[in-house]
Parts: sequence; structure tokens; C-alpha cells
Amino acid sequence: MTVHPALSIGAIEGGPGSSQEWLDAVVGIGKQIMGVVEGTTSPLAVNVVYQIPGRYLEPEFEGVRSGTFSRKESFLVVQVALPMKPVANASDEVFAFLRDAVAVAEDFAYQEGMIEGELADVRELLDRL
Repeated sequence: MTVHPALSIGAIEGGPGSSQEWLDAVVGIGKQIMGVVEGTTSPLAVNVVYQIPGRYLEPEFEGVRSGTFSRKESFLVVQVALPMKPVANASDEVFAFLRDAVAVAEDFAYQEGMIEGELADVRELLDRL
């Protein structure tokens, strides 16, 4: 069984026309998370994957939704479909979407009977960013 970090970030870039602002913001928050995640445990490991639109990728949805789940590994992918361009500060928007993604993961984990309230350790990570 693979051991996943309590919180991780990924990105799918849509190729030409993708926003460099989005990519820089996602990479930046990913580096921040890597700096604080070590030693943190959670009943559900959450991987937030940002979809950055471009010529080869146009997300099929808007906002945040749950994705692939492995009960065996207690691992959930949460997908974030970004608009073409940031409205304001890309880093602030990426962080806001991250908070939304954690809320989606909490709802999912609650529905699956994995937690009673929130993913406290993952929330603590967000507070450290």
C-alpha cells in the first residue's frame, strides 16, 4: 500500500494558451505545502488537482468536485477547474480553491463514515500556509 501525504497538489496544464499566472500560483502553493506537510497524518489523504485550461484542455465542469477515491489507501483526488484567467490575484484564488477542495474532501469523508467532523490535521496545514 502506498503512503500518501495528508495533503498534496497537482496540476494538469492545457497546453498553449494556458495561464502562466495559474501555473505559477499552483506550483507556489504546492511548494508551500511540501514545506509543512511532513509528519502530518489524516484519516483521508487529499490530492487537489488543478485543471488549467488551454488549447488541449477545457474542463468539463466549473469549480470543485470530488474525483477518484481509494478506500484501500484512504486517498481522494479533488479536482479544481480553473477559469481561463485569474480574476484578481492568482495565488489568493488558488488558495481559496484549495480551501473549497478541503471542504469537499471533508464532506466526502463524512459521507463515507471516515470522520465525524472535519479533517483537522489538513485544516491545520492550511493554517500554516
